[in-house]
Amino acid sequence: MFGDSNSSALKWSSAMSIGSKAIDYDHKMLIKWINKLERSRDVSHQDNVESVKATLKFLQAYATFHFKREEAVMTALGFEDFERHQGLHQAFNSEIKEAVENWHHSPTSDGVNEIFEFLKRWLTAHIATEDTKLRELVRDRGEEINKILSNKIFQGFGDPHHSTDWSQ
Repeated sequence: MFGDSNSSALKWSSAMSIGSKAIDYDHKMLIKWINKLERSRDVSHQDNVESVKATLKFLQAYATFHFKREEAVMTALGFEDFERHQGLHQAFNSEIKEAVENWHHSPTSDGVNEIFEFLKRWLTAHIATEDTKLRELVRDRGEEINKILSNKIFQGFGDPHHSTDWSQ
């Protein structure tokens, strides 16, 4: 129905790196789960409907978790454009919440595809035009970022086997 399932997958590239292990890791996790959504978007099978529901739930929770981490780093390191950037995160959360609620009322493959395309466009553009502004701020400040993110509220998502030493 959608052709090669990898044809429109979102791919991480070094150009997306902002130079913080923690934030880059979060972006890679978001890409991984957005691609999982893409692979499950044919909801003509009930298993895929359940997979999409679980993936959307995780993506919403992980995006919120990531935004809190990124905003904590921005605040602690004195990012000048914090309020505007935070507003972009809030707008995203509102938009994706509405899209997911609409999809739950009418779970179609086309609806999943629209959400996937939105997530793909939004994340790519946000990293390229907004998050990359953090590069200079986070450069060579891995130890500070480690301390900022050592708070328990910033733990609990991701790969349990992945190191949480964000010092580079």
